[in-house]
Amino acid sequence: MNLKVIQLNTGDYIIADVEQLEEEPSCYLKNCYQIVDGNLHEWPMYSSEREALIFSDRIVTISEPHPDIVKQLPS
Repeated sequence: MNLKVIQLNTGDYIIADVEQLEEEPSCYLKNCYQIVDGNLHEWPMYSSEREALIFSDRIVTISEPHPDIVKQLPS
């Protein structure tokens, strides 16, 4: 698992298992959750899917998640 926090250019923070791809869309996100005020919310909203493809121009940063956030992830 390659767990990362991704800051999107919208200002949203997403925690997910990230797979970087060779072509656009450049990131495949699995088990995605949005971080809001330190709490996790299902993302993408209004979808039963916990996976998403993201284009690189939507990403501001990719970083390591804080252990307190990782503890909140469903098993």
